[in-house]
Amino acid sequence: MQTRILFFVGIIASAEVLATRAVSEELIYSPWTKLCLSDVCFVAKDARTASDCTQRFGAALTERTGETKKTLRVTVPSSTDHARGVRIAIDQDQPIERPVGGCYANLCGAEIEGGAELIARLKHGNKVVFDAVGTNGPMHFELPLSNFASAYDGPAQAPALFEAQPEKLQEELMAQSEAERKTQCAAN
Repeated sequence: MQTRILFFVGIIASAEVLATRAVSEELIYSPWTKLCLSDVCFVAKDARTASDCTQRFGAALTERTGETKKTLRVTVPSSTDHARGVRIAIDQDQPIERPVGGCYANLCGAEIEGGAELIARLKHGNKVVFDAVGTNGPMHFELPLSNFASAYDGPAQAPALFEAQPEKLQEELMAQSEAERKTQCAAN
């Protein structure tokens, strides 16, 4: 009986490794990008499929001017088992379990909060790692932190445009961004 269980565990582990490899080979990662709207700034990165540029997962650090609290929100596919939540870690840190909430379109989010120590870990870390369980089994996600520090410390992207005519400009910038992503995906 124990041999049979170990056999199935081995098959499942192998399938997970192959699935993770297949997904990672097909992904295009955006650079960490900073955007500020009024008194709130976001530094975000996502991973999209190379074939159709569909967003698969991502992360965004949010901070409000004058507040010490920072929020790191990771996004996972909406097929994530909400009862099990998401485990989030930076590098080899002990994972923090958080509930899934705030679903939209094809993604759901989970958040961790912190302060200056969270920023320091993101600036000096190698990757954000998060795990969840979906309808097809375990899911593992990694986002490199290679240019997080320069994005965080650098200037925001086009903040004045959003403040001038928020709805219209946001739609235009989103359309432009999507067109750029599709061009980038087609080139790869």
